[in-house]
Amino acid sequence: MPFFPGNRLTYCTKCWCISHLRNKCNVSARCRVCLEIFKDNSSHVCNNDLKCAQCGEKQHSLDNQCQVIRYYKHQLKEDVEETINSGKFYRFVPKEQAPPFELHEQDFLALKTVENYPPRK
Repeated sequence: MPFFPGNRLTYCTKCWCISHLRNKCNVSARCRVCLEIFKDNSSHVCNNDLKCAQCGEKQHSLDNQCQVIRYYKHQLKEDVEETINSGKFYRFVPKEQAPPFELHEQDFLALKTVENYPPRK
């Protein structure tokens, strides 16, 4: 199974907690900034008081300053490295690069210009 190192954290866009996705979330949708629960049929006005869904501190829920996020990323990196070293995953290495883009005039048709636009009303 290939491992793509550009993969991101797994987090929920409903409650903003890490390690699960929205379709597996059992709580009400929350504002990503203040974590206030969205009320049905009303628009949310955020108070802009940051609150982290991981630790409750005054920071965004996915901020690298959060100790929980830092530990999660560290543990994820270790787990991936261990899995790669065991042979269950392997790093994806592109076989060859695509040739550089070259623009040839005959590749694209010229756009017709229309100088007689209808008058605006």
